[in-house]
Amino acid sequence: SGEVVQAQAFIGNLSIPALTMDFFEQHQRDAIGYADCGTGEGAITGLEPGTYTILVYSMTARPSPEDALANAKWGTAVVDVQQNQDVSVAISLRSQR
Repeated sequence: SGEVVQAQAFIGNLSIPALTMDFFEQHQRDAIGYADCGTGEGAITGLEPGTYTILVYSMTARPSPEDALANAKWGTAVVDVQQNQDVSVAISLRSQR
């Protein structure tokens, strides 16, 4: 189907009002952890203690990146990671439109 479902971690409490090409261009290099979530679950490992924004998005990379973003589903959560502690979070995805 060409669907991509990915989670990304960003340091701090990052406000993400919408998924746009500008967001990806400005923040893609700031992502410090990634997970493929094609099965509906994913794990980002190796995060240092601190506060992180987790972004999960689902999109089909056709026919163009702009169209993929317009039809994307996404959601975020802010989590606090403690030393030697696993954190689980459920994130509901919502449509861009």
